[in-house]
Amino acid sequence: MRFGVNALSPLVAAALLAATAMAGAQSAPSAPALVLELNAAQPSDKGCRFTFVVTNNLGAELSKAA
Repeated sequence: MRFGVNALSPLVAAALLAATAMAGAQSAPSAPALVLELNAAQPSDKGCRFTFVVTNNLGAELSKAA
């Protein structure tokens, strides 16, 4: 899937907002959650490459993501 820079801006903003919210929530007792963390952002020949780290704290395995 290819995204242009304009299409990624809302995605990046949402990821950063979620990361900020999660940082504040880490001090509280953690509820089951799927944590998505932006690990890296790098320029590439086709636009930008984002690397995410996903931590599954749901207490159950995930068989697929959509």
